Amino acid sequence: MFLLYIFRPDRYVALFGEFSYNPTKWRPSVPFENQLKAFQELIDEGKVRYIGVSNETSFGIMEFVHAAKAHGLPKIVSIQNS
Repeated sequence: MFLLYIFRPDRYVALFGEFSYNPTKWRPSVPFENQLKAFQELIDEGKVRYIGVSNETSFGIMEFVHAAKAHGLPKIVSIQNS
């Protein structure tokens, strides 16, 4: 089995000791759909079979689920908590 994780969200999220979201730290990020399309390419090439996320928020997980369902892209099969 080849499982590839996205280790940390591309966008700003409050992690590792931050207890609230700080809007001044917002930054542009790669859309969820684009990230899944990149995973799809790796799957199609036979380099990866499954994908997962690590240190992701519940919001981010739901966005990945929605993007996968809406666009026929690969689904997250594993979550690694921080």
